[in-house]
Amino acid sequence: MTDMELIQRAVKLNDQTAFSELMKRYREPIRVFLIRLVQNLDDAEDLTNLSFEKAFRNLPNYRPDFTFSTWLFTIAKNTAIDFGRKRTLPTQPLQPKLEHPDRIREFPIPDQDLNPEQNLIRDQKHAEIRALVADLKPDFKIVVELFYFEGLSIEEIAEKTKRPTGTVKANLSRARVALQQKLTRSRPQ
Repeated sequence: MTDMELIQRAVKLNDQTAFSELMKRYREPIRVFLIRLVQNLDDAEDLTNLSFEKAFRNLPNYRPDFTFSTWLFTIAKNTAIDFGRKRTLPTQPLQPKLEHPDRIREFPIPDQDLNPEQNLIRDQKHAEIRALVADLKPDFKIVVELFYFEGLSIEEIAEKTKRPTGTVKANLSRARVALQQKLTRSRPQ
């Protein structure tokens, strides 16, 4: 029997075996498709069942403008998209339900700012790097400052320094090598 004949039997005669036959034909391709989409075997299995459930419910709405397989894969894709939207990261409520209401439960929130010692270390590293950059050849120094400190692109640096982009790239590459050599020499072994 063709897919269309099975669909007509399932819709007009409410024939479960006709739908069962359609499910046998398409279950594995739909499951493999969903495994690729959600990257999880258990979720793909659940979504496969849910997709066929939706397809069975909406079978009277099927129009043969598209092949049945296209219609079915579209349902599976949309089911996976809905699943992805509903999936959320585990969260913890700000005011949890307390087992003992008389006890106060604290939730420490880590400070994202650097402590004074970390600020000092960061500032010392920046100063060390700035000093190393200041010792570079002028052509190297300018591209490093513009690229790393001012955040300009290679093209913007080429335009600003009136040099070809190839020259800017070469100078930046050579400056990196020179900085690496200076860093290894300045660090204790």
